[in-house]
Amino acid sequence: MSLLYLYKYSTVEVFLIFFGLFVLIDSLILLIIRKVILKRFNSKWFIRFHFILSLAIYCCLAWAFFIKNWERNIEQFYPFFSLTNYLAIIYISKICFIICGFLYLFFNKIFIIRFATIVSISLFVILFWGLNFGRFIFDVKEKVINNCNTIPIKIVFISDLHVGQFYGHEKKFELLINKINDQKPDIILLGGDMICCFAEEIKPLLPSLKKLKAKGGVFAIHGNHDYGDYFWWKNSKEKMWNHQLLEYFYKQAGIKVLNNEHIYISDSHIILAGIGNCGHPPYGCHADWSKTFNAIPDSSLVVLIAHDPWNWDRVKSEYPQVKLTLSGHTHAYQFGIDTKRFCWSPFRPKKPFCGLYQHGNQYLYISRGIGSAMFASRIGMWPEITVITLN
Repeated sequence: MSLLYLYKYSTVEVFLIFFGLFVLIDSLILLIIRKVILKRFNSKWFIRFHFILSLAIYCCLAWAFFIKNWERNIEQFYPFFSLTNYLAIIYISKICFIICGFLYLFFNKIFIIRFATIVSISLFVILFWGLNFGRFIFDVKEKVINNCNTIPIKIVFISDLHVGQFYGHEKKFELLINKINDQKPDIILLGGDMICCFAEEIKPLLPSLKKLKAKGGVFAIHGNHDYGDYFWWKNSKEKMWNHQLLEYFYKQAGIKVLNNEHIYISDSHIILAGIGNCGHPPYGCHADWSKTFNAIPDSSLVVLIAHDPWNWDRVKSEYPQVKLTLSGHTHAYQFGIDTKRFCWSPFRPKKPFCGLYQHGNQYLYISRGIGSAMFASRIGMWPEITVITLN
């Protein structure tokens, strides 16, 4: 389920949803404490600690929704990003404890509670490490695609930067930019979701974005977050102005945005095309396929940037000239294992979600992405810089 559904409700309604969910989880933990831990150890320290922690969390939640100003200022908004990350870690760990702890009702063995405690604490530590360290392990993945009828061209593809999550970590972001430039790419392609909520997230990182260098230029498309759907706007004009400001920042950084259009890459036979984001509900569709592919012969060699990999079904059936489709959006679910021969995530669906896929002479590559929107922890599915060479 997408977080986008939550933005259809008011802030009060969303607060009540999360507050009710947290109270339910904490009540189940209290039940386990009373039925098991107090019965065995006869100590009220557990309940006191649980009440203090829960009360502190509820106060933070109320502060985020009713006291903290929801302004389009990344310095003021970043505490909300941090809060969502740490609340997610805490309550994922609590849910793990509940699942393991309720086995006690069936087996009546105290070691089950000890096991649940160890597992939940271990999970908290792992997620905490992934939030503060794992998401900054920038992994360079190299792929070669042959029989492209062009001179060798090196493409560096990155997606889902979500730059708002890099506030306070500007040196890490600069390290990322340097690592991209170290690949000496012919072209750099950005696969959408530059921001999390609003355009001003880019401003502190604009000097670093300006340093992106490629012989053939730097190009980008818009992802679902770039249309401003993940924020409570005062009116539609403010939302529209936010999108225009985002494109202005792209221009300031020297990045060409492909809004349902295509260009010819000099010194090669490649046509580069980019479409607006188009995905399953609740995501809107901003793609104009006929405009994007207008006057492109079927015999051409096209590299298409499409944020949502769902669009590959249409590419396969209607656009044989697209040799390579580059997508992101999934973040590879941020947890799993990705090696040269094996790609797995515990949240893996049946549809493509990570890596290289082939259908006849057409290819789809889905990047693990760089950042994330509301939960930034990564384990195994490290942030990815993709280097694709077309021969």
